[in-house]
This record gives sequence, structure tokens and C-alpha cells, in this order.
Amino acid sequence: WVLLTTSDETSKQRMSFTSSCSTNFHSDCLICPIMSKDTRKRAQEPSETGNASCSSPPPAKIRKRHEEDGASNNANQRILDFDYRYIVAPMVGASELPFRLLCRKYGAQLVYTPMMIASQFATSKEYREKEFQTTPFDRPLVCHFAANRPDDFAKAAKLAEPDCDAIDLNLGCPQRTAFVGHFGSYLLDAKDRELILSIVRAGVAA
Repeated sequence: WVLLTTSDETSKQRMSFTSSCSTNFHSDCLICPIMSKDTRKRAQEPSETGNASCSSPPPAKIRKRHEEDGASNNANQRILDFDYRYIVAPMVGASELPFRLLCRKYGAQLVYTPMMIASQFATSKEYREKEFQTTPFDRPLVCHFAANRPDDFAKAAKLAEPDCDAIDLNLGCPQRTAFVGHFGSYLLDAKDRELILSIVRAGVAA
């Protein structure tokens, strides 16, 4: 998998919410039933932005890389301070929003969406609404895409960016559908190396 962090502005901000779930309990609410008393208490504490904060740890911070050994370095290069231990990997048919929230309740610090098809995500609002549902409590979050065209991946990444903390390119799926669609692990042949690089570059540029 290739992981692309989202923009500095998005990554540096702690996710905030305005829902009254932080102070009240709603019996018909998706969030309230899985919020423990401790979670609700933390949710009411002011965040760095002055608003109520999400119960999950803040998104990993993006910082400038500083080389102390004097080696040359691109001033715009960024690395991810990755300090999450409990990560829920992407699972087709399992990693939808309710499951992600349940995992967070029991300690997950970073979760992935199921695999989404970048070409459909980029062009179909109906597909996005069906396949990608989230809430302010669902952070930090990695959006996981299958793609074999740079433009599709870039457009999908741009659309998902406001609601996630990183974009992931699937290079591991071994299923028959990946073979037919030419994505996932079937992009790992040497002949597709330049294609992978162009997909990643397009995602970064977006």
C-alpha cells in the first residue's frame, strides 16, 4: 500500500464537532450508544481550535523534515510522525462506518475505509454517498482506493481529502476482481512500475 497524507491544514487541525451528542444522549443516534462516559467527558474538553474535540487521538502531525547530519534536503518534503499502535486495516464488506466506530470504542487509534474504486468515486456522487459515510468521530481516517489511472486517483483523493487524514493506494488485493480490473497486487509487475509512480505523483499533486 502507498499512503499519502493530506494537506498540512487538514492534518494539523484536531477534528472538532458541534453535535449535542457531547452533552446529551439520543436513543436513535448512531454515535451516542457507543460513547462511554469517559469519551463523552473528553469530547467536551476544549481542543486546540477552541471547540469540542473528537474522542479519537488527533490526526498525526505533518512536519518538515530536518536533517541534522547536513545532508541535502528538499525544503518542501514532509514526513508523517506515525505514532499509532492500534490500526484497523481495510476490509471489504466490514470496514464501513458502524464497524469503524465500534473499533474505536475498543481502542483503535487509526482506521481505514473499505476499498473504494477511485474511478467511480471520482465520477459518481451516488457511489460516494453509498460507499463513503463518516462522522466527526471517525478520525483519524485513511481512505483506501483501488486505481489504475492517475487522473482517477487524483480526483478521488481530492474529493476525499476534507473528510480523511491520509489516502491509500491499494497494491495488495489478490482477488480475481483485481486481476480483471488490473489493480491491487496486479500492478506490482515490473511493467507497471511507471504507472504506479505516475498514480502516486498525481495523488501528491492533487
